[in-house]
Order: sequence, then structure tokens, then C-alpha cells
Amino acid sequence: MFQLSSIYENSLAKENTRLTSIDVLRGIVMALMALDHCRDYFHQYAFEFAPEDLEFTTPIVFYTRWITHFCAPVFVFLTGISAYLYQQKNNASNKDMVRYLVIRGLILILLEITIVRFAWRFYIDYSSIGGLVLWGIGWSMIALAGILYLPRKVILGLSLVILFTHNFLDPIEVSGNKFLELIWAFLHKCTFVPLTENFGINILYPVLPMIGLISLGYYIGKWFTGEYNSEIRAGYLFYTGMIMVFLFLGLRVMQLVTEQYAYLFYLNVGDLENKWTVFFKTILGYIVENYGDASPWQVQENFTYTLISFFNTTKYPMSLLYILMTLGPALMALSVLENKNNIFTKVMTVYGKVPLFYYVLHLFLIHTLAILIAVLSHLDRMQEILKGDWKSLSENYGFSMPVVYLIWLCVLALLYPACNAYNRLKAKNKKHGLLSYL
Repeated sequence: MFQLSSIYENSLAKENTRLTSIDVLRGIVMALMALDHCRDYFHQYAFEFAPEDLEFTTPIVFYTRWITHFCAPVFVFLTGISAYLYQQKNNASNKDMVRYLVIRGLILILLEITIVRFAWRFYIDYSSIGGLVLWGIGWSMIALAGILYLPRKVILGLSLVILFTHNFLDPIEVSGNKFLELIWAFLHKCTFVPLTENFGINILYPVLPMIGLISLGYYIGKWFTGEYNSEIRAGYLFYTGMIMVFLFLGLRVMQLVTEQYAYLFYLNVGDLENKWTVFFKTILGYIVENYGDASPWQVQENFTYTLISFFNTTKYPMSLLYILMTLGPALMALSVLENKNNIFTKVMTVYGKVPLFYYVLHLFLIHTLAILIAVLSHLDRMQEILKGDWKSLSENYGFSMPVVYLIWLCVLALLYPACNAYNRLKAKNKKHGLLSYL
């Protein structure tokens, strides 16, 4: 979402045609992201329970949250593709790319802890710093600045190793050393790390899986050059996405099967004479039952909630199953979005071309609308509202999900003119140094 400039021109093709599929897909996930944030601010039970909590959630609440799961991994993946295409289009050296990626990444991190932080809260409080999505994308771009020096096959191997093995790190806990705790949280653990008595860092997006995603995107970026025609590219994207979907389904089913037959793995030492056999069976059982996600699904009281449990994968940090579940369909969508030209794709393209502008603006807009609505019904709670203490509001605040969807559509309509105007401004000032980073 907050990637390199939306430059997807095929510099190696004979015809200088623009590949719009990346802009369209980015625009779609940007729109979905606004839906999630509208649910955060306007749903009547948003502050009562998490949408993934099977004890309280409803299908419409869960799937409204679930569809927005596609946003973060797709954003990061498209960032990698954008980086490769930017390098090819501008014939940039690795040294030039390092400079661009590092500056871009640092800008995103700075925006996260300043303007975006204020947009979420509407007041300044630096008792902590939040490592949210801009933070994660910024650091992953900085990591890509070093990774791009590696041979292409090594980049592919590294990204796959990270994505397919990082969940083995889930059981590891680091404590007793603030520096090591911070490094571990930065890489893999969603947690708050208190650095002093009055200051700490709260990391929601650990960067390790994001590094794997951006590296994979950088590798796949070559598919969007003139070396691959439209049919070949579509085939590669579709079948790669389909493999990811089947891997997700297979691994998810395997988790339940393993849980049902756990007794085959977890044996007492006294059951066998060879203690090493018991040890390896125990390790194997743990790996098979927990591989790819720390939260295996379970059969619920009915099929509707069993299906919810099945799709309820771990986002923080992004698990392997979460990534397969979201990136697979996204790749398949990319394969069919190319050369699509209709009202829907045109609107989504506008959002997709100015992702950073859209992101910052939509936070201010949604938060402002929420405050206006809250003040109308809770004028006596103005201080709590402005400080972001939404939980203190009475049950009278908030709307049903259909109304939340209506507010979301209104938000998208309000954002469109501003995004379109900013897109035209960027088009007229392509060589402007600052705009190239925003």
C-alpha cells in the first residue's frame, strides 16, 4: 500500500502499455482496508469483543474482518513487485535502489510514529511507539535494500524459507534482556516491550514474515516484464495462486486430523524402550499439529462456526497459513485483472495509484466522522472521546453491520475526488523528488 510510486510500465515490452492489474488489486485491498477501519469505529460491538472471538462474533462480523485480512500481505507483496519494476523501468543500479528503498522505508516509519499515530488518536502521547503496518512495511523495504544484491534464485529460496519456517519460532520466548526482547518482538513476537518506566514500543507487525513477502514479490516482479507475455504471466500467477490455496486447505485439514489422532504421537516414555523414538514422535506430532499456524481450528457446534474456525488464522504475526490463505487468491486475481477496463477497475485504479495519500487521508476522515457521531450522542463524554477512550461509551453508540457498510461506501465516495486530484498532481510532477517518495 505505501510502496514505491505506482510505476508499472513494461520497460522491456515492444509496446509501451501500462499494466493496470497491480494498481487495480492494490486499489481493491485499499478499499477493503477502509471497511475494516469503519467497522473499528462504527460497529456497535467493536469495543466489546474481537471479530475473531468465536464465543461472541457473528458470521457477518467475522467475514467482514476476514475479507480485510487480504490487505496487509497483498500490500507487502505488491511492494516487492513495484520495487523490481521501478528498478527495471529506471535502469537503476543496486546502489540507486538501496538509496531509494532506505529513504522510502524511513519515511514510512517516520509517518507511522508521527502523522499516522495522531490520526488514530487525535492527541499526542509518546509514552509508547506503535509498530503498526507502516512500520512493518518500512522496515521490510529497508531489508529488501540488502536482499536485492543476492542472486535471483537465492532471493526466491530465502523468501520461501522465511515464509514456510518462521512459525517454528512461535514457542520461543525471550525475557530478561530488554534489547533481546526488542529484537525478538521486532522480528517475530507481537508484544509491548517496556524500555523505561515511562516508555516502550508496542509492535503489532513483526517484520520477519513481511521480509519473506516483499522478497517473494521482488522475485515475481520479473513476470511483469517483456520477457513474459500476458498469457504466460497469467498462467504463472493463476497456478501459483492455486497451489497456495491447495496448500492452505491441505495443511489446515492436516491440523485437525493430527489433533484427532494425537495419541499416535504423544506417547509416554515408559511406553517404548527407545526414548529417542518417543522424543522424535513427540516432536513430529507437535510439528504436524501446529505447523503453519499456532491456532489450529476445531469443530464447532454447527457448520457455520466450524467454517469460521477453519478460516480463523493468525495475523499477528502473519502465519504461513494466513499468508497462503490470502496471497493465493490475490495471485489468481492478478491473473484475471490484466486488461480489464470498466468502471470498477477505473475507480480502484485511482485508489491504487496513490496508496500512501489514501491511507493517511482515510484515517483522518473515518476518525473525524466517528467523533462527530459520538459527540452527537455523548456530548458529556467529549474528553474521553477525544482521547480515544471509546470503550467508556455507553451501549447507545454504534451501528449494525449494514449501516457500517453504508458508511464505508460513503467514505470511499468522499475519498475518490481527493485521490483523483492527487493522482493528477503526481502525473504532472513525475520528476518532483518529494512526490516520487509519496
